[in-house]
Amino acid sequence: MRKKTMMPINGKKLRELVLSKGHITVISEELGYSRTALGIACKSNKISPVMARALELAFNIPYEQYKPEEPKPEPKPEEPTKETMFTNRSEQCLITLVAMVGEMRNNMIALNDKLNKLIELWGED
Repeated sequence: MRKKTMMPINGKKLRELVLSKGHITVISEELGYSRTALGIACKSNKISPVMARALELAFNIPYEQYKPEEPKPEPKPEEPTKETMFTNRSEQCLITLVAMVGEMRNNMIALNDKLNKLIELWGED
């Protein structure tokens, strides 16, 4: 005997759809299953193809309305740009040196502004 192939579902969505048609236990029995069969399917997020087909034919609830959403693909990591790609150690050192010189320049400008302020306050002698 073959094992039943179950189909994945969004149990919450199926429960909402079924409840819009009536009570879940009544509908389960009307489909020819036990009172709890449809509720178990909703809780386990799995349904047999036969039950899915019966829901579609008897209550106009097609599988597409309660099938699980496919997970969104994760975004690809960004390709390194020319600015972030290092070809060798010398290039890494050069980039670090340029950044340090820029920082030193900014510090010198700030220091010069402070000296000019002091000269203004104390006057030139």
